[in-house]
Formats: sequence, structure tokens, C-alpha cells
Amino acid sequence: MKHQHGFTMIEILIAMAIFTSTVYVLSDLHIRSMFKLMRDREQLLKFFVVKNSVVEQLPLIKKKFKAEMRVSKDGGMTLLTDLVEQDKKSQLKDILGKKLVLIKSVGSWKDGPFTRSLEFFSIAQREEEPANAKKK
Repeated sequence: MKHQHGFTMIEILIAMAIFTSTVYVLSDLHIRSMFKLMRDREQLLKFFVVKNSVVEQLPLIKKKFKAEMRVSKDGGMTLLTDLVEQDKKSQLKDILGKKLVLIKSVGSWKDGPFTRSLEFFSIAQREEEPANAKKK
């Protein structure tokens, strides 16, 4: 009897199953990586929107600062900009003094079933009263 060279049907089926599962796993990892990259890019863009809400309040904080809450046009993001009041015993109050103020800006948005948010803090200079206004 001659010995024939080649693969049996079972060997071919096993090889195809291994190959198919490998391709499936690699494509799943690739798709997850793309979605994570898109989510990180979106979060970076949201970071700049929140940062700009703080920068709009700079360089001087007015004496009659009002907390601002608005909805941005891109993606339904809610922005809240407010002053952070320190406790009387806080060391931060000693560092900031009366001329500097801490500003907090929070951006929140819906990402599927989740609500995501970013907080951004900045230090700004308070607007000084003119010397004439103090005498009155």
C-alpha cells in the first residue's frame, strides 16, 4: 500500500477553527482599540471646552462674579463655572490672599448610559477697586 502525503479532513477542520478564532479575537481587539481611541479623542475635545470656559473668566475676576451655567452646542455638554470659597482655616486661603481666587469649571455630558464629567481648576486675580471708590 502506498502512503499518500496530505492532510486529513479532521486536521483541516481543526486548523480552520484555530485560524477563525484567531482572526475573531484580533478583529475584536482592533475594534475595541478604535472605540477607545474615539472615546479618548472626544474626552480630550471636551477637556478643551471646559478649559475655555475657565479662560473666558480670566484675567480678572469681577467683584460681582456670578456663577455661570450653560449648555454648549457641541454634544449637549453642560458647563458650570463658579468660584471656590475656602474655609477660614484653610491654608489655601492664606496662599491666595485677597487678590487671588480659585475658579472651578465642571463640564458634564451623556456618553451612552453613563454621565461623564471633567473638573478644571484655575487661579485668577481679583479685580481691584479703584482708589476713588474706596473713599466714597
